[in-house]
Amino acid sequence: MKKLLILFVLIFEVTYANAQADGSNNLVISVSTSPNFTLNTATLLENAQSITNAFYIGIKTGRRACNVYVSVPSGITTTQPTSMPVGNIELTYRSTTCDGAHLGTITSGTLPMTTSNQFLFSQKSTATQYKYYYDVNIPAIGYTYNPGTYNYTFQFTMTQP
Repeated sequence: MKKLLILFVLIFEVTYANAQADGSNNLVISVSTSPNFTLNTATLLENAQSITNAFYIGIKTGRRACNVYVSVPSGITTTQPTSMPVGNIELTYRSTTCDGAHLGTITSGTLPMTTSNQFLFSQKSTATQYKYYYDVNIPAIGYTYNPGTYNYTFQFTMTQP
């Protein structure tokens, strides 16, 4: 099983990659709004935050179906004395342009992140690139963590079953 990994770093626009030697598949990540959260006031610590349509995943599957997964493999890093569990970052499926004939299974709703791969969706074979839109969320974290900068990286994996 061949795999394609794309790191979704906090500062980038679009990434293109081919998953197969024959070039029939590609995965595109497009960031519409920077997925950064500010946690420096009482109000921001006490309330959940969401970045609506933070990014989309574009998939063209070519000759074979594919599955797409996401993880935060390095966890959430910080210079603060208390680190934050990776489960505090969540993705919420928003919508897709994929038609019913090519859509496989999709994880809808909110998905807490882990350091292991989490299934996002499967797409059947198609030469058309379809898009899957996601929100990035952080729940109200209260006063457990110090105000500061917490860094995370999404890693997307596309496999063929």
